[in-house]
Amino acid sequence: MQISERKNKLWMWIWAAMSIFLLGYTTFAFIAIDSGMGFRVLVLALLSLVMFILRYKLSKRQRV
Repeated sequence: MQISERKNKLWMWIWAAMSIFLLGYTTFAFIAIDSGMGFRVLVLALLSLVMFILRYKLSKRQRV
């Protein structure tokens, strides 16, 4: 495995963790805090999750 592949995998996992954290935070924000902020963070979390999935699929396609 090359260094660039390791770096890409690391960034993908960091991105996934951030997305999951943001989704958890928004769930809490919707329950406990004001929903305007929660909605903004939810949109950010969903966008980052979509970007993570797209990057993962692209990286798989490049390997083949």
